[in-house]
Amino acid sequence: AWRSADFWLIVGNLILGVFAVTGVMVHGVPLLQERGLSREVATDVLAALWVGMIVSQPALGYLLDRYDTPRIALPFALLAALGLLLLLLGGPPALLWGAVFLIGLGAGGETGTTQYFVSRYFGLRHFSVIYGSIQPFTFAIAISLGAWLLGYFYDRAGSYAGSTLVLLGAFGVAAGLLVMLGRYRYAIDGEARSHGRD
Repeated sequence: AWRSADFWLIVGNLILGVFAVTGVMVHGVPLLQERGLSREVATDVLAALWVGMIVSQPALGYLLDRYDTPRIALPFALLAALGLLLLLLGGPPALLWGAVFLIGLGAGGETGTTQYFVSRYFGLRHFSVIYGSIQPFTFAIAISLGAWLLGYFYDRAGSYAGSTLVLLGAFGVAAGLLVMLGRYRYAIDGEARSHGRD
C-alpha cells in the first residue's frame, strides 16, 4: 500500500482535512470574534461546526453506497471551502452560522472517507495494518499542526485573515487530491477488480 500513489493521496486528503477542521475547532471563537461577534454569540455559532459534521455522516454514507466513485467526496471538500470563503467575507451571525455549518458538513464528509477508501483500494485482508499506519499522520501532523500554524499566523499578522486563507487553500488542495484518485481496486464485497492504478 505504501508504494501506491492512491495511498498517499488518501493520506494527503485526510491530513489537509483534519488540519483545517482542527484549526477551526481550536481558533473558531476568536476567529468569529474578529468578525464582530461577541464571545457568547461566537460560541453559539461555532456549535454549527458539530451540527454539520453530524449531518455529514449519514449523507456521506448514502452517497458512498449509491455511487461507485471516490469523487463523491469532492462536493464535501468544496462545501468546506465555500464555508471558509463566507467566513472570510464575514456578515451577520446567521450567515456566519451557515458558513461554519458548511465547514463542518464539508470537513466531516471529506475526512470521513478514509476507512471506506482503504477498504476499496487495498481490500480487507490487511485493512487494520494499512488503516493503522495512516493514524500517526493524523495525530502527529494534522491535529498538532492545525492548531499551532493558525496561532503562528495570527501572532505574525495580528488577524485571522491569513490563517483563513491557509485553511481555504488546504481544502482546495484536498479537493484536487480527490480528483487524482484512481478507480476503486476492490468491490464492496472485497473482491479484487482487474482495473485500477498500481
